[in-house]
Parts: sequence; C-alpha cells; structure tokens
Amino acid sequence: MDKKSIIGLILIFGIFVGYMWWVSPSKEEMAERQRVHDSLVQVYNDSVRVADSLAALQASSDSLAASGDSSALQEQKADLGIFNAAAQGESSLIAISNERMSIQLNTQGAMVNQVMLKDYLTYDSLMNGRGSDEFYYVKYKCESNLRQYQIALNDIAHAIVLNPREPIYYAEMASLQLRVNQPDKAAQTCDLAFRLPEAANLNDLYIIKGIALCETGKKEEGLEALKTANEKGDARAQSLIDKYSKK
Repeated sequence: MDKKSIIGLILIFGIFVGYMWWVSPSKEEMAERQRVHDSLVQVYNDSVRVADSLAALQASSDSLAASGDSSALQEQKADLGIFNAAAQGESSLIAISNERMSIQLNTQGAMVNQVMLKDYLTYDSLMNGRGSDEFYYVKYKCESNLRQYQIALNDIAHAIVLNPREPIYYAEMASLQLRVNQPDKAAQTCDLAFRLPEAANLNDLYIIKGIALCETGKKEEGLEALKTANEKGDARAQSLIDKYSKK
C-alpha cells in the first residue's frame, strides 16, 4: 500500500468520524427524548391505575348493592363524596371534538378513553422528525393497549426503520399482525427478523411464525418452527404442537 492510499484511507476515516459527530444528537436533544419517553410511560401508567381504581369501586358498589347492605353503601358514599357517581351505574363513552382533535371520555369519572389528533396521525410532525426508536416503541405499546391497531402497526414499523437491528421490534410487529388476522404478514415479518443473528435466541419469533404458518395452511413449516421453539426450551411450544398436529 503506497503513501497516497494510506492518506486516502485516513481521510475517509476522518470524514466518517466527523459525520458521525455532526449527526449525533446533542445532550439537550437526548434529554428531551428521555423526557418525552418518561412522560408517555407515566401517562400510560396513570391511565391504567385510574382504570383499575374505577373497576375496583364499581365491583365494590355492585357487591354492596347485591348484599343489600345499605349502611355500607352510605358509608362508601360518604367516603367518596362528590366522586361517588363515578362508582355507580353503567359506563358509556361520549365524544368531544373540534377541528384539531377528538377526545373520547368515559362517563365514569370522566376518564379519557382515547385522544386522536386530526392533523397529526404520528408524532413526527410534533417532534420535527427527531423521535427515537424507543419513542415509537413506547407509543406503539400505548396504542396497542388502546386498540388503535393500525396506528400501532405504523409506529412499530417506524421503530424498525430507525433501528432495524432490534429483533424485539419485529416480534412485536408480527405478534400484532397475527392479532389483527394478518398471519401471512406476520410470517414475513418473522423471516425478516431471522436475518439478524440476534433473532435466533428470541423464542417469540419461532412461536409467532409457527402459529402464523399453521393458520395459513402451511402446517409442516409451522410445526417445524414450533419444534425449534420447543427444542430451545419454550414452555408454550408443546401445547401448540399438540393443538396444530390434531388439525
């Protein structure tokens, strides 16, 4: 290797290092991403706690009403005060909307059941394209729990685009595709994941692929995937093998 080749390689390496430094997020941007991530997790956890609390109150009220314990009902009413109505009656959903957003509220406790932004179906516009793969993954988890499946699929796909080396994202996407009755796409997503060396140790991918293939009539291939999961010690595999072997 001559002197010019060595200089050229050094320059290429220098340009690469400089580019990586230039495009890497600043400390302020990293802190903002973490803040958004933590906020999304906190909102989701708070909504789950509120839902659990209301469900417990409803169950308690129903139990007291069924037992005919009027004194206990009066005591509960006194404890809850103005919030007593949230523990009574049937829950229903009402919608409030304007040109920018639509909000769905539960009549028990005015809990927010769903919020849809009409101008922004994804957070790219709000984040100016700076959302990380973790951001879209947390967003996907929240949307899945709210049964916003199409938007959830879009966001987990976005997470994969931002970090195509993370096999868990593929497993999550394939699992949701299977859930919304898209077994063909679920099997294809698993195959994409298996191109990654890290995916070989993720049993969920073998389970999902096995179920998807069996559901689409490719029984032999599906059972093969399930047997691989079984060989890797997955406790779910044998019952699925027994189930699909009988069909």
